[in-house]
Amino acid sequence: MPPPDGPWPETGQLAVYFCARSTVFDACNDRGVATRGEIRKVRALLGAAPEVEKVRFVSQAEQFRRTREALRDRPDLLEGADPADESASYAARVGPGDWPALVRRLSKAAGVSNAFVIRDDYWPGKADIMVQLCPRADLSEGQGGLCEGRGLATLAEKNAILDRIGDLPGLEKVYFQARSHQAPMWRRRRVPEEDFAAYLPEVFYVKFSIPPVLSEVRRALRGAAGVFLVDPVDATTKEKRL
Repeated sequence: MPPPDGPWPETGQLAVYFCARSTVFDACNDRGVATRGEIRKVRALLGAAPEVEKVRFVSQAEQFRRTREALRDRPDLLEGADPADESASYAARVGPGDWPALVRRLSKAAGVSNAFVIRDDYWPGKADIMVQLCPRADLSEGQGGLCEGRGLATLAEKNAILDRIGDLPGLEKVYFQARSHQAPMWRRRRVPEEDFAAYLPEVFYVKFSIPPVLSEVRRALRGAAGVFLVDPVDATTKEKRL
């Protein structure tokens, strides 16, 4: 089935990034790193916004540690890396409100490179497991695994994957997020709206009538051509059982 229409959560994650020594954002042209005063003013804007809660500051040093951890298997990409090139940011939870207006206010603040809200995923409760398919060939370069340099999953591969899913015990529903669904779904999740649909994978979302064991689902799909990864829909779910 195609993805259901909703309901969509009225909560999300806000990110506000500041100008750094190296940046590609127009808002930071012809200026240097965001000053402490500019960062304090943005914090005041966040404090005055009724939909904003749980604000956390992420320093350049902390962001650099995150980057090193994310690239621990690619040390070549870290050559010459410097914490001064990372962007400090604020991360916050947001509740119901006028998110586009909030993003516009923050984006206009001095020292801000960009700001956006990602709406919380609506799949928890609607599906238990997601089966991401191989992305475009240029997106799988350097990722390793079965998708390395091979391109999108074919129709025959999708049907074969679906056959394996159909043999899983307790299967209730299978949704397919096709490329035709990517853009409108992404626009409903991200404020401001940016079209990253070409970079998002096609996905099978699987709902079970009984709690599935993730390791068993992965075993059933192991070696299936066209599969990129198999993960729980809820990232906070324990590895053993959903």
